[in-house]
Amino acid sequence: MRILFCIFGCLLSTVVNAESLVVVPHASIENGNWYPLTKAEMTRAVVDTALVELTEGGHFLIAKDDDSAKVIDGDLNLDIFLIGPAELVKLTLTLHLPDDATYVSTASMDIHNLDYQEIYKAFEYIGTEAAKRLNSKLAVLKFNTNKNESSLAQHSDLSDIFNQAQHLKRREEYNEARALFERVIELDQMKDSRWAEMADDEVRYGLPLFEAENLLLNNTLKAPNVLASKMEQVEHLYRQILADNTGRPERVVEMNRRLDAISVSRKALKNSMKASAMSKVWPLKIMMVEHYMMYGEWPDKGTVEADLKRLTADIQLVEYIIEKEDLSMIVRDSVYDAEIKLRGNDRGIQVEMN
Repeated sequence: MRILFCIFGCLLSTVVNAESLVVVPHASIENGNWYPLTKAEMTRAVVDTALVELTEGGHFLIAKDDDSAKVIDGDLNLDIFLIGPAELVKLTLTLHLPDDATYVSTASMDIHNLDYQEIYKAFEYIGTEAAKRLNSKLAVLKFNTNKNESSLAQHSDLSDIFNQAQHLKRREEYNEARALFERVIELDQMKDSRWAEMADDEVRYGLPLFEAENLLLNNTLKAPNVLASKMEQVEHLYRQILADNTGRPERVVEMNRRLDAISVSRKALKNSMKASAMSKVWPLKIMMVEHYMMYGEWPDKGTVEADLKRLTADIQLVEYIIEKEDLSMIVRDSVYDAEIKLRGNDRGIQVEMN
């Protein structure tokens, strides 16, 4: 009788209601002689985002080694690995709980051809992603409050766990699905059945690709700034697949083609957002020119802010400088995530992207 779904629900309920674990984090980084960022930047980008995600998930409280005011439940290792020749970065989170289980989660990414800002975001992504996976693994596989393992293997065979992982994947509960796929691999340590092989392929390829495709489909009609953010996530997922499939040339080729396509789409969307943002500033430009023609001077900052408030709630004044006849102002459009600069003199106003 297949009762895995009920077991999963009970385990999840137990963890949600359980007290948070108090852990001491220990961070390390191995980068050889490769410095895509400084060591401090790399550590901060990965570790800070991971710890924020872990604590917001409700499973963890962070303590220090010498924190005598708290009872320490275990240690959390955050190990960052950089592989220069392949331009890969990987984070492994290892939770050690004395007299309990050890939980491990990882996240990897290919950062080839990324600029400084994109690399920093990539490091933040693997920190957040590895932490999400650890939170989900605790929710799915955690020991119960009596420290007796509610082992999924005691209640169902590998096919049940694999099928439940597929069910969670199609419900778009990706990290929970990953935890169960990884459980299939762990329970079949001899790797002598097709279930472990299929589960490993899902973790490395099928699951992240399915998530990427659904991210695009689910957000096609969303606001441009939302779609742009999701496109960035899709690119991260493609780069994750690249990092996890370096030994599969056909997948490397496929992911690079997808990266090319998403890069073109993001550029087109960005240009569209810029054009839309600049068109929304046009009424403000007209009001500024009319004021100058009528009074021989530019309006004060308070007047401009009041005019903007009447025009739209989407545009905020960032900078406003007047030097005799010369005007320099910057406004930000929150919908299109763009800053626009207006420069004026006695001959009129020019509008450009900042």
